[in-house]
Amino acid sequence: MNIKEYEDYYREQAEHHELPDYMIDGLVRYIVHGIEPGGFLSSVLENDLAWAAARADAVNRRNLFRYASFLLYGAPNGCWGSKSKVQEWIGKGGLASLAESAVWVPENKDKVEIQ
Repeated sequence: MNIKEYEDYYREQAEHHELPDYMIDGLVRYIVHGIEPGGFLSSVLENDLAWAAARADAVNRRNLFRYASFLLYGAPNGCWGSKSKVQEWIGKGGLASLAESAVWVPENKDKVEIQ
């Protein structure tokens, strides 16, 4: 997959999980390019429920379950789960920098496995 295809795919995944429209661009930039997101998305990606809830606006607070579903079933492995995983993902530059080693695995819940 090329970078545009990754962007389109993860945008579709976010829309499929019904994430708020105004949050999707930041999430896609983080996943594909490793661009650090804002406080709320960082907390979600770091698997920090307390800070995610504290930093969320009213719309995102109501959608925390949808973010969890997106991460479990729509996000690439390795880009979320702890502060260190998020920092490592940012440091590597997201999927764009890993594109040559990424393998498309549609039978695995449409996830991208990084080898």
